[in-house]
Amino acid sequence: MAVKIIKIKPRQAGIPAAETAKVRAHVDLESFMWEDNSTLNKGTTTRQNMFDWIVNKKGIAYVEDRGNKIPVYGAVTPDGKKYIRTVRDNAWTDELLNLDGF
Repeated sequence: MAVKIIKIKPRQAGIPAAETAKVRAHVDLESFMWEDNSTLNKGTTTRQNMFDWIVNKKGIAYVEDRGNKIPVYGAVTPDGKKYIRTVRDNAWTDELLNLDGF
């Protein structure tokens, strides 16, 4: 099962310029609204649960950007905070931060 992340619930707004600030912005995402296009199920989950589902349960999540599916992976900060982030062309990207809030 793959889910598309469609909205985010951040603690702060906007995309910071510095990479360390971007990681902090991803860590500050509290929860995600998602939909499963194969079952039409929708739901909301916390950052920790989404990380666990992707990393430990081998779930697949993505963000859609102009018709392209951008995969979402789990990441961990040097001090152990777990978060998720998109990857495009083998580099971390910020498509999650561009989603609408809820």
